[in-house]
Amino acid sequence: RLPGMIEAENYDKGGQNIAYYDRSPGVNKGGAYRKDCIDIWPMGKNYYVGSINAGEWLEYTVNAGYTGSYRLDFRVATPNSGAKIQVLLDGKAVCTVNVPNTGAWNQYQTKTATANLTAGQHVLQFKFIQGGVNFDSVFID
Repeated sequence: RLPGMIEAENYDKGGQNIAYYDRSPGVNKGGAYRKDCIDIWPMGKNYYVGSINAGEWLEYTVNAGYTGSYRLDFRVATPNSGAKIQVLLDGKAVCTVNVPNTGAWNQYQTKTATANLTAGQHVLQFKFIQGGVNFDSVFID
């Protein structure tokens, strides 16, 4: 329910081309949390999704508590420049998050975008336009 936190590793169930798209299917390179092909690593008591390539995406079914503008605070890390995450709401692009070089794979920063949502159930898709980023979570308020 939104407002609320979405942990990267808690994407929808359903598999390749349904709940996610992974360009290197077959194995979870991080070996943590789930048994599908999304690469999930442990981070303390939590997890993050890594080894993200351009064109990959993850979907999350959410319930928006109200109609209005929501702030999306993405927790991301990368030693690369130019990473981008496109946010789609029910299949339509609503915003893009530019992820700058944070200094290291484990040096997380919060990057913010805004999107308008109507009250009720929706599918949010996070599409990685430019990869090379670790994705921990997004707080939507």
